[in-house]
Amino acid sequence: MCCTLFEIPEVKKSLNEPCRHQGASDGSGCKIYAHRPEVCRKFDCAWKLGLAGDFDRPDRLGVMFYTVDLEDGLPGLAIVESTPGAFERPRVRDMIALYQSRKPGRIILRRAEDRRFKQASVLIEGKPLAQAVTVRVTTAQTV
Repeated sequence: MCCTLFEIPEVKKSLNEPCRHQGASDGSGCKIYAHRPEVCRKFDCAWKLGLAGDFDRPDRLGVMFYTVDLEDGLPGLAIVESTPGAFERPRVRDMIALYQSRKPGRIILRRAEDRRFKQASVLIEGKPLAQAVTVRVTTAQTV
């Protein structure tokens, strides 16, 4: 999913489009792995880091979790929805709440149809996402 969800100008990859450098038709592998852009080298999703079980694999859960540095220098958790409606799934809500309880901070999200992130701590508080504040993600590890 990381090779599909993000825009990566260095390899002329558009948002929400599979990378042309994916190896097999199932998306495994990278044909330019040894020479991949720095943004790809630095990226690690939370699942890949072992922070969730096999059932929570991003392609199964419909969302990808990863840590970011926000424009104000504070850490945050970014969540990208790949399957429309996945943010409403109880398991996703439980994972967001668990993260929030263990490491309070800002959570930003991007729905499948969005082109930018929005602050999502209001989502956890039960307020509508439309009331969320837009937060820009600036570090190279987040695309």
